Amino acid sequence: FCPDVPIKQWYQRRVRGFTTKGVVAREIMEGWPKALREDCYLYIHDLLLKRWPVLKEASIGCQRALSERLDRIIQCPGDTIYHAGDCVGEIYFVVRGHIKVMKNDRLIGILTSGDIFGENFWPTRTGRKSKADVQALTYCEFEVLTHKNL
Repeated sequence: FCPDVPIKQWYQRRVRGFTTKGVVAREIMEGWPKALREDCYLYIHDLLLKRWPVLKEASIGCQRALSERLDRIIQCPGDTIYHAGDCVGEIYFVVRGHIKVMKNDRLIGILTSGDIFGENFWPTRTGRKSKADVQALTYCEFEVLTHKNL
């Protein structure tokens, strides 16, 4: 551990290095044919595609297209993902960690692996506002799908 590097950056590099063995899939697959990239992303996001009912029932073509558009992000304990009133333009799939949802300084719930939060995707409605504060309780990892990627 290097004291000059903020803990969040250190953790993000450490987790990314641990979960991917230091390999950044997007950089490696940049010049690959689209079909091969989609096959690899299907494999990388397999757990999410099998766990979430809407994606599980989607056609293989839809799964291939969506899997390439998912991003994986990491949050540290105490990081605020949304404040009440923030514009929400993505949906978060919790891969690991614990997230607290608070409204008016009252705990509404704790989200864990397999839970989903963020925007409800309607074709004509974007940029809805968050109704609660969402904050990481532990180190968290998410799969994120933005509205623009749909």
